[in-house]
Amino acid sequence: MLSADSRILKRLMGIHLAGTRGGPVRLQMLLLIGKMPRNINELAKELGIDYKTAQHHIRVLHKSGFVVPSGNKYANKYRLAEIIRINKRLLEDMGKSK
Repeated sequence: MLSADSRILKRLMGIHLAGTRGGPVRLQMLLLIGKMPRNINELAKELGIDYKTAQHHIRVLHKSGFVVPSGNKYANKYRLAEIIRINKRLLEDMGKSK
């Protein structure tokens, strides 16, 4: 059974990742970042999208509190935010349901 915090997080993830046109790309980004921190260029190449599109999605994820930068501005690697990392199972379950 999910805790109240996990239920709220699951709902927010659903809104941001399933309820938007860019949600599927953002979900794939989070799944990749969950395996290993990556920079925007790496994400763009792995997902087969252009850099500017990947940059837009990372900005949305960062603003929403799903990812945090680690490092300097150039070639910045992104990692999952603590709350997402702790509840990574919710993210993986969303990925399986796609």
